[in-house]
Amino acid sequence: MSIYTSQTYIVALLTIISLFTVKFATAQLEEDQLKNVIDSKNFSFTVTHESGGDFALGNYYLHVVNDSLSVMLPYSGRSGTASYTVDDNGINIHTKDFTYQATLLKNRNYTIRITLNNDRITKSFSLQVNKKGIAMLVANCINRDNSVYTGVIQNL
Repeated sequence: MSIYTSQTYIVALLTIISLFTVKFATAQLEEDQLKNVIDSKNFSFTVTHESGGDFALGNYYLHVVNDSLSVMLPYSGRSGTASYTVDDNGINIHTKDFTYQATLLKNRNYTIRITLNNDRITKSFSLQVNKKGIAMLVANCINRDNSVYTGVIQNL
């Protein structure tokens, strides 16, 4: 079995396990509340698990508040460049320079695409949200492996 197949299998297995863990982590939003929160761009994605790392359990987040994006995520993958400071080890972003696109799918789940316009570490975030507010976040990085996080969507 190749390394990439093994890594894919491990990421999939950890994602499935973490989705079961997330179910009991916090109270979930109703479908109407979820729609309002996503459409208003006023929500928090609270991380409960990082694939490939240890349990984060609410210490890390992605906040979208109208025209501001605030992100604090751990990073445990491979990097093609060295960090300048200790603060560069994770994904730490505070910006107003991003685009936000939310799409409601036929199965009433959401896909949210957040594209950063000038960050030197991260290109974009892709958030898959089910109708109960449980979500999977993929951070698409520059010179780093992409990171996968699971968690819940909450109203701010």
